[in-house]
Amino acid sequence: MIRSPHGICCSPDGQELFVTASEFGIIVLRISDGLHIRTITSMGNRAGKFKSLKDICISPDGKVLYVTENGADRVQVLNARDGAYIRVIKIKFPLNICLSLDGQELFVSSDVGEKCIQVFRVSDGKHVRDLGKGAFIRHPIGMCISHNGEIFAADYHDHKIQVINQEDGTVVRTINYHYPYKICILGDLLFLSDYRNSCIQVINAADGSHVRTIGREGTGVGQLKRPECISTHGDELYVADKRNNRVQVFQI
Repeated sequence: MIRSPHGICCSPDGQELFVTASEFGIIVLRISDGLHIRTITSMGNRAGKFKSLKDICISPDGKVLYVTENGADRVQVLNARDGAYIRVIKIKFPLNICLSLDGQELFVSSDVGEKCIQVFRVSDGKHVRDLGKGAFIRHPIGMCISHNGEIFAADYHDHKIQVINQEDGTVVRTINYHYPYKICILGDLLFLSDYRNSCIQVINAADGSHVRTIGREGTGVGQLKRPECISTHGDELYVADKRNNRVQVFQI
């Protein structure tokens, strides 16, 4: 059992799954059999410890983890193997996080203060620009990046997913959806955790048309209760099944 899992990401080689859990820190699971391999950090206020874990992502080479702490107003950067502290990036109430395809820039969303996507240089943590500041983002609760470098930002209260150019922040297109939550993308398919209806919605990333629904509310195998962050690797979808205190794996 993983108590209240929230953030989730898969190692680039598809061997390990990193899950942020409210009381334990970051749980590392072996994907082949779900075995708990290690816990690479624990809760606390010091550097390398955590106060309020949210989202997590991993560098393209699988060596570095980036974790948001909205209770401590920071993103912590850690060694993915042993949890060793590397650096901290200060940002007010960070929510979601993702990396550019080349791993050189870090995108962090926040719905307090600036209410935009802030971009940081990975090499030194320096802030380089803002996307959508004072313009089109009200509550960016979910975020991911596509294979062609477009940023998808789920704006929960404005009922839309904005597709954004990562260089200048212009809106490429808008997908209308009722209360969009956490999202991830694989090819032309956008996966959306439907928190209110306890399922995963699959939509066409180009035009927003509905493709299918995965799961339904419940406690049994294949059923979900308040799904949080989601991640994909190969033909598998990993879901942080929050209220059921587990991670579920679905065949895409």
